[in-house]
Amino acid sequence: MNMISKTSLFLVCLLLFSCKTETIIAPAPYADIISYKIPYDNGKDSINAIIENNNIIINWPGMSEWPIPQKLKPKIVVSKNAKISPASEQEIELKTGLKYEVKAEDGTTKSFEIKLNNTAKLPFFPEGEIRKYRRGQTALIAVLNLASDGSDKLTLFNEAKKEFYPIPSLKNPLSGFMFIVDQANGQEIPPGEYTAKITNKFNQEIYSSKPVVNITDLTATPYPNLDLTEPLKLKSGDEFTVPLKYANKDVRISAALLTYVNNEGNRSYIMLQILGVDYEGAKLKLGIPKSYNNELTSTLDQTIRLITSNGEGSNPMLKHPIQIIK
Repeated sequence: MNMISKTSLFLVCLLLFSCKTETIIAPAPYADIISYKIPYDNGKDSINAIIENNNIIINWPGMSEWPIPQKLKPKIVVSKNAKISPASEQEIELKTGLKYEVKAEDGTTKSFEIKLNNTAKLPFFPEGEIRKYRRGQTALIAVLNLASDGSDKLTLFNEAKKEFYPIPSLKNPLSGFMFIVDQANGQEIPPGEYTAKITNKFNQEIYSSKPVVNITDLTATPYPNLDLTEPLKLKSGDEFTVPLKYANKDVRISAALLTYVNNEGNRSYIMLQILGVDYEGAKLKLGIPKSYNNELTSTLDQTIRLITSNGEGSNPMLKHPIQIIK
């Protein structure tokens, strides 16, 4: 082999080994939604949508937020290098039919449509017998799905469609609405049958399909109508006077109980002394037993319960407690 051939061979080999190999990566064709999350419960939690067959399935949970907020900012994760419109955290009106478009790196596009299932449960009145109550008594209307924050309000309607506003006593989201058969404005609720309406904090109204309570014309039940502007602090042996609604000499008050929650978390009570009833002035004089040497703070929903000859008396919910101190 001559010198020129050897040199050429050397140059060819040198070129072969010195060239760099370049890999060309094609644009990705992926245009998928990986996750779709909606802030929930004032941002404390999130709802994870189900991505299925180009649908964004959202099951909105009930009881906490109702109705669904009009404007939301979902957090969306899509395939690498893909883009989505509307963009992640862009404010939208959440509703069935709203469409998203995802565009892959290579230009491939996919369309996704929201399917919104509202599982929120509104209050409703189950079927049952009409219950009878006297004026002044604590009544119970069975209502299911009441708001857990106690924000639902109850009104009653008579046959003439006149509206009455009973005094709230206690609301149990699991079973019903307790109220005093009386109005805070001083006007009585006349005898008769009443349908009911629940109004939630979003001003949605739910009506009973038929009468749910019967207010009788029997003698009203007296109850202590307290309206404390600050905590009432008392010691053993102290005396105090409370206004008495529906004071009547024909209805004997046999006991007065101050209710509280004990250390075990159970409702308990102490027996108060009944020192006198002023029927003309509609006042009840009570006393803390001198023998009682403990401290307690009353409940705000059923602070003082009266046991009367025609049934237990009621007590409106208080803004402030009655406290026994040493």
